[in-house]
Amino acid sequence: AADMGQLAEKVLADAPERFALGGVSMGGILAMEIIRQAPTRVTHLAL
Repeated sequence: AADMGQLAEKVLADAPERFALGGVSMGGILAMEIIRQAPTRVTHLAL
């Protein structure tokens, strides 16, 4: 993926409809982008 937005789209395409999400460092940045794109799909978030 060229940027975090595109990587988040790829993760969301493979993720279930609702899911818990966690991330540290770069994964935390990705988790925040996923939340920005699809806030209703994430049930829990750990950063």
